[in-house]
Amino acid sequence: MKQKQLSTRVIRRIEIKSLLKQGYSVSEVARMVKVHRNAVRNVAKKNQIRSEEHTSELQSHHDL
Repeated sequence: MKQKQLSTRVIRRIEIKSLLKQGYSVSEVARMVKVHRNAVRNVAKKNQIRSEEHTSELQSHHDL
């Protein structure tokens, strides 16, 4: 029985999700995974994960 190998793209997506959930910013994750920030943002959008800096930015706008 052959095991299916995960594609590099899927592995990167899992890694990006994990790092974002740990609280790293989009820019930090992009540097660590060596992908463009937009790729990280797309993963975050699909999974509705917000970086800590984005959450605090939203909060500051709400407090005005």
